[in-house]
Amino acid sequence: MSPIFSLIMISTVSVNACFIVLETNSKIRFSLFLFFEFSETVFMAIYFAEFFLKIFVAPLKYWKNLYNMLDFCVLFIACIPCCLTKLKHGYLYASIASGVQSLRILKLISYCRGMMTLLKALWRTVNMVASVLALLFLLMFIFAILDHSLFGNQDKGDTQNWGNLASAFFKLFSLATVDGWTFLQNELNVCKFSISGAFTITFILLAFFLFLSMFFGMMIIHTRKSANTRLSVNWWITSR
Repeated sequence: MSPIFSLIMISTVSVNACFIVLETNSKIRFSLFLFFEFSETVFMAIYFAEFFLKIFVAPLKYWKNLYNMLDFCVLFIACIPCCLTKLKHGYLYASIASGVQSLRILKLISYCRGMMTLLKALWRTVNMVASVLALLFLLMFIFAILDHSLFGNQDKGDTQNWGNLASAFFKLFSLATVDGWTFLQNELNVCKFSISGAFTITFILLAFFLFLSMFFGMMIIHTRKSANTRLSVNWWITSR
């Protein structure tokens, strides 16, 4: 792909994203309404020109590329507001359609090698991440039952945080991200649960330091593999 063409598309998407941000301000949106309408027409013309150029150059290869499919989906979503204006009650969904236009920023992925490498690494770790999340869910389920049984007593327990299973799951998620865990522990200390500290520390060690470290470790390994693969391919192409 031509570097000039990539630069034009990156600049277009970036400017479009800035205009979307400006439109979130009601005063600017109403005062520059005609300007935003004209700019929207220009952006859509550029996106359609990009689509037809890629189809013209490689009509079959275009649909085999996942990033091109992503661009096509973004282009399809960009057409929704125009279609809604033709419907009788389309104005009811206009605000939702306008908010979804923020997905246009995803068009930058196909022009940024770093993002593409990261997405490939994410795709390769889907199975392993699913396994880690399943283990984390089992751990949270076990601790939710234990914490509800030990600390959710209706008479002298912390029923607000551990009174039911749903609340216990939510609080354990906060502990897993180490977000406000001291506040939760202080409330347990007020109820004078002597073993609460051991449970809190054990869960944080397992959920945060073990499982999240495994997740980030897998991401780093697969990102490095994807980057090395890309470097090897580029070296092979340039050495020919």
